[in-house]
Amino acid sequence: ELWFSFRSPYSYIALEQLPALLGDIALVIRPVLPMVTRGLQVPSIKRLYIVRDAKREADRLSIPFGELCDPLGPGVENCIALAYWAQQLGKQLAFVRSAMRGIWAEARDMTEYVDLRYVVERAELPWVQAKAALHQRPEALKWAQGNVADLAVIGLWGVPSFRCGEFVAWGQDRLPLLVDRLRRHRLANPS
Repeated sequence: ELWFSFRSPYSYIALEQLPALLGDIALVIRPVLPMVTRGLQVPSIKRLYIVRDAKREADRLSIPFGELCDPLGPGVENCIALAYWAQQLGKQLAFVRSAMRGIWAEARDMTEYVDLRYVVERAELPWVQAKAALHQRPEALKWAQGNVADLAVIGLWGVPSFRCGEFVAWGQDRLPLLVDRLRRHRLANPS
């Protein structure tokens, strides 16, 4: 399971790596509202540091990054509504990755019709249905709030956070630990 926020550059970096790291292992994606939307204070100096640090990490991993458009507010809500809808179609990962790339590498505004349509269609989803899904926002936001509650149950608060069996970790820099856990599981349980 992956808990992430559309406003988190580290979530974007993790999402760009996870499909290759997991192979055929199913990924359950659990979007949450940004920390500031949940009432947690994030000092502006920390926000600036996070973007600079995420840029360094993205460059190290050859992940496109830096042309960004903060989705806070309606942009996040649009993305959560569309992720909720895409999940029902079995295309959630494709949509989430397309939207995150749009936000963090292409400066796409998730409140603008043209940019939303672009990320939806890049994920090979039908725009006409996506527009209708934007009206499911209250249900989708309730789903995201449930994801926050579940994150607290496993003792975490930030994103990206991961759970695989008993393994629980926070931070995209913990991906090597997740990969090692999966490797050891495969060795102990050959097919």
